[in-house]
Amino acid sequence: MGFSCKSLKKIILLLSIILIPLSSCLPERSSGSSISPSKAPGETSAVPGSEKSQEIFILTFLGDLMIHDVIINRRPYNFIWEEMREYLQQDHLTFANLETPVYPELPPEGYPAFNAPIEYLEEAIRGGVDAFSLANNHATDQGPLGIISTRRILSELSRNRPVLYAGTKNSPEEPFLTAYREIDNWRISFLAATEFLNNPFGSELVDTVPGAGAFRGKEEAEKNVQLEDLYSRIREARGKSDLVVVSFHGGREYKLFPLPEEREFYREIWRQGADIVWVHHPHVLQPWEYIEEEGRRGVIFHSTGNWISGQRWYMDMQNPDPSRVDTGDSAAYRVRVLRTEKGGRVISVSTLPVTNHKVTERGMQVIPFQELLLSNTLSPLEREFYNERYKITERRVLPWFNKNIPEE
Repeated sequence: MGFSCKSLKKIILLLSIILIPLSSCLPERSSGSSISPSKAPGETSAVPGSEKSQEIFILTFLGDLMIHDVIINRRPYNFIWEEMREYLQQDHLTFANLETPVYPELPPEGYPAFNAPIEYLEEAIRGGVDAFSLANNHATDQGPLGIISTRRILSELSRNRPVLYAGTKNSPEEPFLTAYREIDNWRISFLAATEFLNNPFGSELVDTVPGAGAFRGKEEAEKNVQLEDLYSRIREARGKSDLVVVSFHGGREYKLFPLPEEREFYREIWRQGADIVWVHHPHVLQPWEYIEEEGRRGVIFHSTGNWISGQRWYMDMQNPDPSRVDTGDSAAYRVRVLRTEKGGRVISVSTLPVTNHKVTERGMQVIPFQELLLSNTLSPLEREFYNERYKITERRVLPWFNKNIPEE
């Protein structure tokens, strides 16, 4: 019996996912659990299902969810997620940075002061996102009411499907809280902070710390009240959780490599007790790395780029703007964590390179490169462009393994 064209495409897509394991000695399991997710495509390690199914936890990390005008004006927003929904539902938690308030009392708005309609957020959740970082430089774009509205809407949407969110609060008197969730007997902690804000109005409601800009050695960093408060909450979460995820919005826009002080700052966040340090803001992919010290092993994503944006909508594919051409390519980073006596231990990361593909009538769509390149819908110019972008993105999603990351 032969394969259909569609089946063949799916097989090739699954084989294209890059897997970088840290251990091949994983427990074997049988399938069959209705609670745990099925085995992630492209991963050859054990799948959930037997009495040992709770030893492995699977997370996926995406980049920024942007809401430029070209996206606002092209409903329905489910088109963005059509080609990724199945993949993003094959894990325990999927994280994304919501780089916009959701404030329905005001009209939707694109750059520079974002405001997304509720449907945009609803489709992201239906698309597979389970956890949102709310701390970023656009968090205050609609002032304090925009922050409070976003939290209220996420709380209401969580009644139908549990959603984690962190990085903001409802009033200045409240403390910034760590978000907790229990899944398959795993207790997950999630914290989110940002290095800066575009609009100071409402800043008291956003978890803001100076980040690498003030990080010039441990002694000076410990003197910073906001930074030490973040560290304290990470340590507290470490004592209460099997797995700690810290989201940080910082770095330099459109730069392909982190500065040495940025890299050291993210390492310090990990040393304080985070298992996964997930960074965004540059809008382009930066190197990521495994980190291991004193028996602990984790991962640092220096920048996961844009998951969806309109920054490449008007770009000329024959003469692409070098400052924007990288903003439309990203990856889904799938992390597998093993439960140990010392807590979660990252054992593998697989990456699925994706791109933002413009369909004029319907909008931008996030689609795996391989699936797009196997389609018959591309013009010769588009095929040449995406082929080159795929080669570049494949190289950028490889880990650095403690090498010296070059400076720009």
